[in-house]
Amino acid sequence: MPDQGQRESTLKTPTANAEIYLIPAEGMLHHVYKPLVLLSLLAQLSPPAADPQAKARAQDLLNAGSEVYGKGDYAGALEKFNAAYAANPSPKLMFNIGQANRDLSRPVEALEAFEKFLASDTNASPETAGETRNAVAELREKLGQIRADCEMPGAEVRYQS
Repeated sequence: MPDQGQRESTLKTPTANAEIYLIPAEGMLHHVYKPLVLLSLLAQLSPPAADPQAKARAQDLLNAGSEVYGKGDYAGALEKFNAAYAANPSPKLMFNIGQANRDLSRPVEALEAFEKFLASDTNASPETAGETRNAVAELREKLGQIRADCEMPGAEVRYQS
């Protein structure tokens, strides 16, 4: 059992690789900057949408999320962005999801969303891609990372700080 202030993480690996991100003790993670405005470019969802109604619903959710994000309601914005992604899984929404998670001090989730955005959205503007790469670098600096390679699928990896 970890001492007070320590964390233990267990990860069951369905594949041979596992990554664990260590989050600094509460209060140690600070934002370097907060974006003032979500880029309007991200308001355009990527085609093709299998269902025009799903795309329209996702756009409405994105607009609602952007509105509450602008008011500082990052949890409400994240809920709307996730719902928009569920309705129409556009990679552009990963940028918004990453921003909201970062502003909610959820660095692991923010990093995952930003990395997914960079890997999936080949049409991002150079400015947005650069901002996202900077956010990824900033988050990686704040997170520790352990990589465990194991030859046995289903192995259990434990970490105690």
